[in-house]
Amino acid sequence: MVDATTGVLAYTIKDPGFDWRGWSMNTAPVLGGSRNVLAIQGYRLLSFDLANQRVGWSLKASFMGSVTVADGVLYVFNSGKVEARAESDGALLWTWGPPEGLPQGTTLVTDNLLFVSTASNTYAVDLTTGMHVWTYPAGGYLAMGKDGILFIARSNGSVAAIAVK
Repeated sequence: MVDATTGVLAYTIKDPGFDWRGWSMNTAPVLGGSRNVLAIQGYRLLSFDLANQRVGWSLKASFMGSVTVADGVLYVFNSGKVEARAESDGALLWTWGPPEGLPQGTTLVTDNLLFVSTASNTYAVDLTTGMHVWTYPAGGYLAMGKDGILFIARSNGSVAAIAVK
């Protein structure tokens, strides 16, 4: 933790389970809504408790990619599926797997939907039920415009724009 005004190191939280393995994490930590920082490292999902300057909780499985968080729920990739987990303790709320392909990239969350992409499709998953409600036949990197347009940047250089509002 660095003081935003001075740039001076305020404190460090040690992760006793950190394993460098000679490679980069290739992901960014995410600031949660409970004075915590969430990260995936070495197939583990971690919550760093900023108030108490310690690892709040850690789960070991096959976690990959980045964490998306909204309204006290984390969305992560684990063993080729998407999991919704409680931000407070990592408890599993629901799991969803795409009917075709593996989830990739980052997810996007709105008030009622989670958008998940595979190499060939993008899915909208209902946050309450954990079931997908529609599929768009293009996969790639996802971004959401403020006007409710979902952008899918495809590997072939094209961009799909879908009105989801």
